[in-house]
Amino acid sequence: LFRSVSPNTAMLNLILRTARAGRRYDRAFEFFEAAYHRKLVGNAVPDAYAFCTMWKCIDETRNLRSAYREHPARLTGAKLFNMLLATHFTLVNRCRSKAPSPQSDVTTASIYRSRPVLTKGTLTLALAYFMNDQAYAEALVVLRTFLAFDIQPNERAKWVVNMAILRRAVGEM
Repeated sequence: LFRSVSPNTAMLNLILRTARAGRRYDRAFEFFEAAYHRKLVGNAVPDAYAFCTMWKCIDETRNLRSAYREHPARLTGAKLFNMLLATHFTLVNRCRSKAPSPQSDVTTASIYRSRPVLTKGTLTLALAYFMNDQAYAEALVVLRTFLAFDIQPNERAKWVVNMAILRRAVGEM
């Protein structure tokens, strides 16, 4: 996909947002996968915005016809969450191992500091996806991630958990 152009993170985010707006989820998944697997060599490091867009894409494709849900490029919630954590740790390790070079305008360390991957937004969308999917074990992992990285859940995250508990309680009555 990126044979002739080496996009940066801003271009990747624009491509993903445009694909999502056009309901071309298959293209969004393909572009994201290509950028993710090139992250060790390219400048298109998926950031929090890219991960938020992908959480929204997989959430929107959950209710589409079954043939689309089985599309080979479609990401699962568990795979996307693993990619989120792997990207975070890759950027952290790069920041620790590399001293910023004077000739480089954009270093991995500056990308990580200016746009961290694990944010309240990405974790809240992950939590909402897993709670709506009734994947409570995965939701618990997301909640533990909030604690492990000392990220305070926002009001939306608390609302997501409370609404899921209430829906489940009403369903069991």
